[in-house]
Amino acid sequence: MVFQYGTEYLGAGGQFKSIQFKNTEKGKESMIVTNPRKLAQNFNGFENYKFMVDGAMQYLRGATDDNNNSVKYLKDVVMDRFIMGKPKKTLSGYEAEKKAVETLTRWTMVIGLGVNFTAAGFNIAIGKYNAWRSLGTKKFMKAHMRVFGIGQNGLWDHRMARKAQLILEEYGILTYRPEDQLEDASHDTLIDRLLFLPMTQAEKWIQRAQFVGELSDEQWNAYDIGANGKLIIVDQANALNPDQVSRKVRSVQNVQGRGYSEADQRLLQVYAVGTMVMQFKRWFPTYLVDRLGKAGYREYIDDFGKTYAVTVSTFAKQTGKFVGNPIAYIQEKEFDNLSRAEQQAMGKFRRGQVGIALMGMLFLMSGGAEGGNSDEDEAVNNALLQFLGDMLLGLNLPKLIYMATMPALTTLVNILYLVSQGLGGAEYTRDSKYGYRCEKKSRRYLAALLPAPLRSTLAREPKTSAKVRRYRREKRRRIEKRRGN
Repeated sequence: MVFQYGTEYLGAGGQFKSIQFKNTEKGKESMIVTNPRKLAQNFNGFENYKFMVDGAMQYLRGATDDNNNSVKYLKDVVMDRFIMGKPKKTLSGYEAEKKAVETLTRWTMVIGLGVNFTAAGFNIAIGKYNAWRSLGTKKFMKAHMRVFGIGQNGLWDHRMARKAQLILEEYGILTYRPEDQLEDASHDTLIDRLLFLPMTQAEKWIQRAQFVGELSDEQWNAYDIGANGKLIIVDQANALNPDQVSRKVRSVQNVQGRGYSEADQRLLQVYAVGTMVMQFKRWFPTYLVDRLGKAGYREYIDDFGKTYAVTVSTFAKQTGKFVGNPIAYIQEKEFDNLSRAEQQAMGKFRRGQVGIALMGMLFLMSGGAEGGNSDEDEAVNNALLQFLGDMLLGLNLPKLIYMATMPALTTLVNILYLVSQGLGGAEYTRDSKYGYRCEKKSRRYLAALLPAPLRSTLAREPKTSAKVRRYRREKRRRIEKRRGN
């Protein structure tokens, strides 16, 4: 989950390419300029700004306020990790620690996301929910109409879809970089690209569509497609400049999650073990800031000066106005006298509630807590329950407890169990998902160390028929009802 900054992006062969525009007879037309440097650590020109980072650190050291954390961030993250490209730190001082952590983190990524279409689907669902919650229905629909090329008349317009794609490509928005999108674990080989294709494509669809939705009508209409099929600028006054691109990039990251690129790390991530701690949850601090704010403040400002209000505290502050008049809340009648940031926060909170209510109704229609009648209904019911749990993450204690764990350590434990159970020859005492009675338990731990498609090949077919399983479900529900009464 990362955007490239400005108009420069990493192309094939490790070359950095930048977008420039030149005047032609047809108008202002784009051209791609290639940087001849190979395998550069950073984008062209960032190293030239070392003196600015040094100056900022000196200024902060001389200020009256306590800026030790800011100075440490600039030095460890911006200067050392991003500009200088220094390797991650270790707690022990030994290179073996870094190698072990990277190996566990990398394989855990393969286990969790390798050819995992289910995970990609859930990622799209929650990403689209967050985008709708942030953009609002009108901008959300407009974004997808632009991406899919659906005109205002409801008909498909291939030029519209092509223009959206060219804008995203020209400005290097979410260029295909699995090593950044996939937790900074050096996933950039051909095999990696195939393994993680579902997840990287999901991220592209989530964030690219939201970026297009962030464009105003004037900015969108500032571009067109020339006779040669390339992107051209037809309205220079409203065309995007690098600063505007970065601002919109940050708006999307503030919704979908930060900390996935070298230019956007958190201080914890300068340590090798920090990558393992933050694996699969780099978006979580963004989630907390959106709902609860920073250091107790109800409003905060991002890198580009945009003000955000905290959704939960803003709603709590305004609750009294709607207690006796819920219709005003639904119709947003009392929002006009709020600040722009508070209006956006209230809109996000309200849309979030609507989304949760709709998903809750679908869950109840699928059988609710009792589940479905057939295996297929049960699968749908479980999927809706999982998605509803993600939407209600702040109240989902089991999921919060799970997120406190480190998946890479679970991988290590499964490796140790595989070795011990394989040598010890422990067997199942009853039929299980990954083994029948008297079969080796090591099969279960081997399955836990494989990507989802391979894992499923080790699962045993249930010996009971679908009819028997349905009868057992119904019997279990009758028992639970009697206990409840």
